[in-house]
Amino acid sequence: PLTGTFLDSYSGGTFPERLAGSLGEHLGIVVTGAAPDPVALVVEGGDARVEPTDAWGADAVETDEALDGAVACIGPAGERQVAYATIASDRADHHAGRGGAGAVMGSKHLKAVVARGEPVDSPPELAALRERTEAAYAEGDTGRWQAASETVETVDFAAETGVLPSRGWRERGFDGAESIGIDAVRERASGR
Repeated sequence: PLTGTFLDSYSGGTFPERLAGSLGEHLGIVVTGAAPDPVALVVEGGDARVEPTDAWGADAVETDEALDGAVACIGPAGERQVAYATIASDRADHHAGRGGAGAVMGSKHLKAVVARGEPVDSPPELAALRERTEAAYAEGDTGRWQAASETVETVDFAAETGVLPSRGWRERGFDGAESIGIDAVRERASGR
């Protein structure tokens, strides 16, 4: 909704791994159309079904508590199709934000996706590979940069090169950007 074109958003927490354990042999979910009344999409054992829900009007924490399983849901902002509404998971500790994915769910009357599977067991080789990859990343230029300042440093670079997004990626740059750049953060930071 914010860009009228494309959305790429990520959310951590336990919902993604529970969803992966619910999909069976499937790789993902595509939701098309809109329900006439509020619904929840329940994914379990490789199957998905649409169920009516009376959670419409509840906030994300209340919705999570009302549904059995790992829940990714919208709150009142998504229901009202607010252009920047998020999708919340893990009792609203995590959000898939940027761009209004929650508004898209609201337009479909999709209150929640409920995953009722257990996380998929990773092969032991994956843990060893993850450790090696994380160590190599931390020792490289990008890892050192991230440890030093993370993405706040990109504010200055984006402003200087004229690609700092503003107003939902519809405009470039804004007055006062230097007040949130890396130097401003370093002056005010009390620690990590």
